[in-house]
Amino acid sequence: MNHRTRAVLTAALLLATPAGATPTVVDGLAPQAQDGWTTPLWRAVHGPDDALMEARFEAELAAVEQAEDAEADVQDDEAAEDTTTPVVDPEKPAAVSIGSPNGGWLVYPARLQGHPHIKSRARSNYGTDETVQAIAAAVDAVERRHPGGHPLVVGDISRRQGGPFRPHKSHQSGRDADIGYYLVDGAPDGLKRATPRTLDVARTWTFLESLLADDKVEYVFTDRRLERALYRYAKEKAKVPAEVLDRVFSYPHANKTGILRHLRGHADHLHVRFRSPQAIAAATAYVREHGLAAIRPLPVYRKVRRGDTLTGLARRHKTSIKNLCRWNRISRKKVLHPGMKLIVGHRRPRLPEPDAS
Repeated sequence: MNHRTRAVLTAALLLATPAGATPTVVDGLAPQAQDGWTTPLWRAVHGPDDALMEARFEAELAAVEQAEDAEADVQDDEAAEDTTTPVVDPEKPAAVSIGSPNGGWLVYPARLQGHPHIKSRARSNYGTDETVQAIAAAVDAVERRHPGGHPLVVGDISRRQGGPFRPHKSHQSGRDADIGYYLVDGAPDGLKRATPRTLDVARTWTFLESLLADDKVEYVFTDRRLERALYRYAKEKAKVPAEVLDRVFSYPHANKTGILRHLRGHADHLHVRFRSPQAIAAATAYVREHGLAAIRPLPVYRKVRRGDTLTGLARRHKTSIKNLCRWNRISRKKVLHPGMKLIVGHRRPRLPEPDAS
């Protein structure tokens, strides 16, 4: 039995595992779900080999993407008209965060919309239930303690089903959010650069204080000058205990990393990484219920054109020569001919619909 036949049979056996049973590979990788699945499960499963399967995958992917785009347009139109939609729909299944923030996607996402004190982006305001609820709760805390401020601007969280989100390297599994600062010089239309003079320190600290409660946040990227202003307010005005200041802030230490961390380019927004333990843990049950097919990305094929090289294809599709060789089971010395079909990447699978029962 050659290696290609063996790979096809292995994939068939994995996908044939009953929904109630637990595949061996899932048992082996299930503990990683608690840590964010830094090693994606799909790396153990090869793509289709024959032309018929390739055609079927491509046709299904095109149909799914067309349907998703149409549905997204309808939902965006509804969101623009309806400002009373709850932040989290109680009828929606709990969100599932699959993979890592830098390499994953979302199932049954929550959507940050309908909050009177939040302005979010219609096509990128999807996240885990924990992410969305934490942001809404923090905004409510600000409004209770400092009423009358401008709505908080929330930039990108994730796309509706997660996945790669250029130009971001993360924002793929509903656990990252770009959140604007509260400002003293009027309501911004979008993410706006803040300075120590324009930052509404009281409101911004109250917002962060709510996020930091109950260990909901892994870390927050901010600007060093703004972190210094927040530190002084928390210490002198809010009377935050010294041990809490030491745990939360990197400032004023030069070589210490707290939850708040300086990163260049974050003077106009906070980048918040949420832990979302329930959504991460739900990935194990999701795979056991739907099988490996529910998380195996679909291969993306491209025909080789005259003059194409592995180096050029890797650059064009933002991947590596090593990946191209591995996905297509070819060597670096392979001569490419016009008309050849190569796998140049992978896209998310078609996700199962929620159980109506």
